[in-house]
Amino acid sequence: MSHFTEMGMPDHPIDGLGMNCTAQPPPPEPCKKIVTDGRSLVNYYQNYARTLPSERMMIGKVVSASLKGSVWQDGLFWDVKIQGQEKKEWCVESENLLLAIGRTQPNWLNIPGEKQNPYVSHWTHDACRSMACLQAGGSILVVGDGFSACDTIWEAWQKGLTVTHLLPSWVRDEAVRVGKAGGSGRHGLIQHLNYRQSERHYKVARAMAFPEECAAFYRQGVDCRLVRIINGRECFIEKHKDGKVVQHDKIMFDHIALLTGAKADYSFLPDAIKSSLFCSNGALDVCPETMESRSCRNLFLLGFCAGEAFLRHTFGHAISAVETIRGRERVRQMGDCRRNRIESMECG
Repeated sequence: MSHFTEMGMPDHPIDGLGMNCTAQPPPPEPCKKIVTDGRSLVNYYQNYARTLPSERMMIGKVVSASLKGSVWQDGLFWDVKIQGQEKKEWCVESENLLLAIGRTQPNWLNIPGEKQNPYVSHWTHDACRSMACLQAGGSILVVGDGFSACDTIWEAWQKGLTVTHLLPSWVRDEAVRVGKAGGSGRHGLIQHLNYRQSERHYKVARAMAFPEECAAFYRQGVDCRLVRIINGRECFIEKHKDGKVVQHDKIMFDHIALLTGAKADYSFLPDAIKSSLFCSNGALDVCPETMESRSCRNLFLLGFCAGEAFLRHTFGHAISAVETIRGRERVRQMGDCRRNRIESMECG
């Protein structure tokens, strides 16, 4: 659910299009926002797609992301290798390249039994899809302490599943401190203990702080590490203290959700470009006002590939990038007109 006017396309006004609108303020603020439902937004975007010129829409065609160097810069232009049906390929040339692809890859634990395992997921939506097939009373293992882990734990509770949750001691300690005395901390999910704008965030954070309150359906492993999975669902877990292994456990789970984050996937870019995209700390080096790479002119990055998982922010970044391109086009057109006018005056 989102403030619907923020989700409209600049050239396709969202008002007056039969959207299902409901006043729903974020408590405890007074009513200021209007939200719509997901189905209305889907219909809106589908209708917008129908207004675009068909010759500019390459439906069913993708960047050959499996091939390194499918995207490269040739002088002032970008060349993009496109792949369609039957693996047919051709090249598209463009002055500006805006990567809104959402390609990410999970931060693998790199443990035996993790990959190619139908009982293991690395994304919330995959975990929820798998849990939908489980019967109430089943058990899942969740590794991770962020919002993806929170959403997975909450959905597991709604389905009557028991959760075993592995998290670092510093997260548990901060949850206990904030839960008892309030105040701030550096963990985003734990801050929901200070207010109840989101029921799921508050209740999961509360369980992380005080697991004894919900011991019937939530168990906690502090400073525990999953080290191996055998037979698909049999997990070997080690508890660490002061750098030493102090306990071994072997537990069977119906599903294993490894929600340890993800990183952008730029496998299709040449190495020479990839090495210049990032700052020394590993973050993407982009201008926050234009979303343009500071090292590659006419390369714009937004969405999951730029580390932004929130749709509203991503949409704002998209507008910034597009308006930057439009602004440059206007400046160039004004320059051309001025030059043409001067030339015509000299000829006259």
